[in-house]
Amino acid sequence: MGRLVCFVPKKIVCNSNKPKWMTKRIKRMVNRKSKAWKNYTLNRSMYNLRAFKELQRGLKEQIRLAKRQFELSLADRIQQDPKSFYSYVRSKQHLRSQVGPLKDADGRVLATDMEIAEALYNCFKEVFTVEDMRVPSPTVIYEGEVGDKICSLEITEEMVLSQIKKLKPGKAAGPGGVRPDYIKTLAEEVVTPLTMIFKKSLQEITVPAE
Repeated sequence: MGRLVCFVPKKIVCNSNKPKWMTKRIKRMVNRKSKAWKNYTLNRSMYNLRAFKELQRGLKEQIRLAKRQFELSLADRIQQDPKSFYSYVRSKQHLRSQVGPLKDADGRVLATDMEIAEALYNCFKEVFTVEDMRVPSPTVIYEGEVGDKICSLEITEEMVLSQIKKLKPGKAAGPGGVRPDYIKTLAEEVVTPLTMIFKKSLQEITVPAE
């Protein structure tokens, strides 16, 4: 994890209100329309008005085409990048579901977030059960010929590399904090140590603590 922080560059996230379908051409047209409107406010002639109206119609058409092209590209890449698709869909939802206000057992209205959270906690904790975390000893059951029984499993680097290539880059990082896209990018470098870890795990019948 320490090497990940030291050697993997961080992505700079810039919060911008610019629409995702915005292109340089549309941005230039917006600036031209603003200038045309400013010219019309200074000199309210029919020539300046017609110039503004023409730019306004052209801009609307370009925005419509840009939105359509952007949405089609999201739909085409939904298998590779589903998060961007559903993020755009959620951004188009005008309704946002919210919790509250609620009432407690005495009928008092709970309006603040802290009171609502406390009421939900008290409600759900009553249905929680204490699970038995003891792992039972498995019963060895094998039905078949002795010659067909798998007594050993050999893990090769080719098998591990094949599974690494199937990782989905958009998934979240695991307990170690390493994201799948990092592992996929460094597949050739990490395939050997990962193979050694898997082999040792099978030999010792355990999994690494970290």
